[in-house]
Amino acid sequence: PLIRHGTHGIRQHHAELANAVSHETMRPMPPTDDDLETEHDRADLSTLRDALGQSPPDSLATLDQVVVDDLADLVVGARKGQEAALLQAIDDALRLVPRPLRGVVKRVILP
Repeated sequence: PLIRHGTHGIRQHHAELANAVSHETMRPMPPTDDDLETEHDRADLSTLRDALGQSPPDSLATLDQVVVDDLADLVVGARKGQEAALLQAIDDALRLVPRPLRGVVKRVILP
């Protein structure tokens, strides 16, 4: 039955639940501050700093170096893609400007 009366029923229900859950299906507890990696295990964030153009959060140094390097590569790729898309958008917009004025407008838009 779903509803049990009295504390005995509740204790029995908790015991049944505890027995039903195996240790293999339980999730590990999140790491505590004591579990965090020490200073010598910190990843080098210089490539990510260069890709971002600013200092990344220090908490990213707790990641594996491979992950940090992959993140930096993704940021560089995304920035290149954005730059290419922006240049294409400017070219598309300049096609709407009469040809004799395109050079002047381009110099005004792109310093």
